[in-house]
Amino acid sequence: MRPIARSPKLSPVSDEVAVARAAAREAGRIALDHAARGLTAEWKGARDLVTAADRAAQARIREVVAEAFPTDLVVDEEGEASPGEDEIAGTRRWYVDPIDGTTNYLKGRHWWGVSIAFCDTDDELAAGVVYLPALGQTYEAVRGGGAMLDGEPIRCSPVTELAEALCCSGFPGSDSMADISRRNIEAWRLVMARALSLRATGAVAPDWCTVASGRADGSWTLGVGRWDIAAGIVIAREAGATVTDLDGIALRGPGERGVAATPGIHADLLSLVQAALDVPEIPRDDGTGGDLPEGHRATGERVNE
Repeated sequence: MRPIARSPKLSPVSDEVAVARAAAREAGRIALDHAARGLTAEWKGARDLVTAADRAAQARIREVVAEAFPTDLVVDEEGEASPGEDEIAGTRRWYVDPIDGTTNYLKGRHWWGVSIAFCDTDDELAAGVVYLPALGQTYEAVRGGGAMLDGEPIRCSPVTELAEALCCSGFPGSDSMADISRRNIEAWRLVMARALSLRATGAVAPDWCTVASGRADGSWTLGVGRWDIAAGIVIAREAGATVTDLDGIALRGPGERGVAATPGIHADLLSLVQAALDVPEIPRDDGTGGDLPEGHRATGERVNE
């Protein structure tokens, strides 16, 4: 790999965002190369897929980060069991989703991305990059430095009425998150009655970037991995969006549930999402969320050849 082009020290984390950008582009190249050769998917669980490209891209990101910051911790989707936040508080760490939107990627849709965020020792997310390889777009932000799309500053939209807002949210790909899906259907019902329009795109990090760029006005998630929204939190926040958890508390560090929206609609959108949380859980016998769907192969399913 060519040496990382690091920016002048305009920010305390200029080096970190440069490394995240380089790692994301390396990972994106790997993912595109795999797609061109045909993809092999494995089932991690019911409706939850992983590809060889996910693992190869993740490995490359780890290498790039380790070359620049050898003592930093990487928390990622496809690795071993990730440590809890209490265990790693006060450390320099990176949150990585090598392919956010794996199903879109497998199906040849363009809405997927590489998501990388850096969290400093104060436990606040300080830099984030989301690279959309199929679209050739790079969103990035540093704490206190604003957000950019392909090097140009971006801001969230000026919309102040939910009736004028385009919102987006997705649904988990695993039956173990069936309760989240059920509550999200209720959230959709409530928001749909008030918003201009809704979209389910299948990739949360790019969704939160569209809030940052004003191409959407609000987005929410009821439960994802910390790596899924970490970069999106920084980018949306630095573009002027209001980003909170589901209790309305500002998201400064990693989270798994939250709402990102232009300030004029955030309170209304949050209240509707909160109302959806009252939907009762689905009774289960064993709490596992189900086995692999009948006929699904555990490994080696080839698609998009």
